[in-house]
Amino acid sequence: YWFTFEDRVKNKTPPYYYIGSKLNCSFENGIIYDSSGKEYWSSCKQKRFLNALMLQKPSVKIIQIDDDLDVIEAERKYQLEVNARDNPDYFNLVYAGGGFGVSGETHPAKDPEVREHMRLAN
Repeated sequence: YWFTFEDRVKNKTPPYYYIGSKLNCSFENGIIYDSSGKEYWSSCKQKRFLNALMLQKPSVKIIQIDDDLDVIEAERKYQLEVNARDNPDYFNLVYAGGGFGVSGETHPAKDPEVREHMRLAN
């Protein structure tokens, strides 16, 4: 999925977009619902993203539906196309697959460059 915070676009207040993915969900009337029927607005815990979400629910574009493809791989593909991690127009701080399920010293957030990028974003 691709979120667009329309008010932020209109007011020229980046970041404007977030690219993510979700398994076992449905999409109705512009909203993603998880398998329990709750609205889903990303697993992102970034402070500035959560603040933007409190001010406005983004418009949602489904960019790919494919049960056979690894959703993390598809998410990463779209993020790389727009250089989302390093693009100030995007909330994404890491590329998909770069931190999910990873812990300890191998987690990307242990990298000083990534930590600085995350610090500046919040």
